[in-house]
Amino acid sequence: MIKGDILEVTIADIGMNGEGIAKDNGFVIFIPYALKDEQVRIEVLKVKKNFAYAKIIKLMTASPVRQDSRCKYFGKCGGCDYQHVVYEKQLEYKRQEIINCFKKNAGVDVDPKPTVPSDRIFGYRNKVQMPIGSMNGKIYAGFFREGSHYIVDVGKCILEEDGFNGYIRSFLKWANKYKLTAYNELTGKGILRHILLRHVGETTQIVIVVNANELPRLAELISVFKAYNANFTLHVNINRERSNVILGKRMLLKYGTNAIKCEMQGIKAEISPYSFMQINNSIRESIYSKVSDMLSENDDNIVIDAYSGVGILTNILAKRAKKAYGIEIVKDAVKNADELTKANGNENKVTNILGDAAVCLPKLIGELRSDKETMDSNISVVLDPPRKGADIDVMNAVLSANPDKIIYISCNPSTLARDYSYIKDNYEIKEIIPYDMFPNTRHVETVVSMSSKNKL
Repeated sequence: MIKGDILEVTIADIGMNGEGIAKDNGFVIFIPYALKDEQVRIEVLKVKKNFAYAKIIKLMTASPVRQDSRCKYFGKCGGCDYQHVVYEKQLEYKRQEIINCFKKNAGVDVDPKPTVPSDRIFGYRNKVQMPIGSMNGKIYAGFFREGSHYIVDVGKCILEEDGFNGYIRSFLKWANKYKLTAYNELTGKGILRHILLRHVGETTQIVIVVNANELPRLAELISVFKAYNANFTLHVNINRERSNVILGKRMLLKYGTNAIKCEMQGIKAEISPYSFMQINNSIRESIYSKVSDMLSENDDNIVIDAYSGVGILTNILAKRAKKAYGIEIVKDAVKNADELTKANGNENKVTNILGDAAVCLPKLIGELRSDKETMDSNISVVLDPPRKGADIDVMNAVLSANPDKIIYISCNPSTLARDYSYIKDNYEIKEIIPYDMFPNTRHVETVVSMSSKNKL
C-alpha cells in the first residue's frame, strides 16, 4: 500500500476518534466520516508501518444511520465528528467507546448504562473560543481544521448558544474598520489572537486575547457591543507568549464586573474568565445531581473532592456529608474556593486545602482514620481530573488512602480506563453512566462509582 492508492473497502468498526476502520491485506485503515458496514472508495493519504490514513472519494453503500449534516462547515473545521450520524446512534457509539476503552486499557468488561442524552443537540454550548485569522487583509474568526493550525472561517457555529454570533459579527466589523491585525504564529506578529464568549445566566462574558500590552480602539469596541446587547462584560487578556496556550496570565477588566454571579444546585458561585464551567448546562446539572445521589446521605459521610478548582462541586457535595474537603493545587483557585465557601455559609463544613492530591490525599485520610470523631466515618473521594486523567501518582495515593468509595468524573474514557487499571484489584465498579455533554462530537463524559474491596 502506498500513498495515492485507490481502494474499495468495507468499514468494520468505529475508532476512538469517530473515524471508520477498515482492513486491507493486514493494514488497518482509518477513514474519517465513514460508518460501520458502509462500502466506500477511498484514497490513501498517509502510510505508516502497520496502518494508513485515507479519505472517502465515493460512498458506495451508505449506512442506514447516516444523515445529512446541518452545518456547511462540517468536515472542514475540527469542531464536529458525528453530525452525519442520527442522534440515537451517536449515543450508542459513545457507550461502546467506554466499553472498548475499559477492555483495551484496563482488561475488564464493563456494562455502562445507556448514554444520558442532552436536552439540546444544537445550540447547547455556553462557551465558544475562536482563533482570529486574516486573509487578503480581512480579519475573520473560526476554528482550527482538524490536525492543523489553519483557521477555517466559520460564520456561525450551530453548536453554540444563541446570541454569541451577534457579538462576534460586531467584533469583526470593528476590527476590520480600524484595520487591526491578526496574530501570526510563524512570525509572532499581529495583535488579535482569540475571542472567547461565555453565557452565565443572562450575561455574556467576553474576553479578547491580544499579543500586545493593550487593545487599541477599546472605547469604540465597547460602544459597538453596547449597540448589539448591553448585557455583557469585557476583559482584555494579555498573551505575548510564542505558544498555543490561549490565555495569558494578565486579565484586564474593561467593562462590567470581574465575575458573574450564578447558582448551581443551590450553591451560589461567581464565574470569572479563568473559572472552569462545563459547557452544557443541562448535562452539568444532571451529573452534579447524580454524583450527589451516589453519596449515601447520613451523618457519618466525609467527602474529599480531589480536583476541587474553585469549590463549586465541593460545596454541592457538602450537603450530603458531615464534612467536605477540597484539594486544589492552584493557589488562586483555593482563594476563590474559600470565598465561595464563605458566601454559602459552609465555613464549618467545608475545608479547602492547597496542595497536590497525590501528597495531600493519603495524609488527609490518614488523619481522618486516626481521629476518634471521624475514624468510623464513610470516606468518599471524588476525582474530576482534566482530560489527561489523574495519573499514576494520584491513583497510587488513592490506593494508599483506601477510601470506602471513589466517584470518578471523566471527559476522556481512555484515561479513565487507564486510571482504573491501577486500582482494579482493590476497587469494584458499581455503576458507569455516560453523559452526552458534547452532542455531534466524539467526546463523552462519564461518571463511575466504585467501592473498596478492602473496607477497613
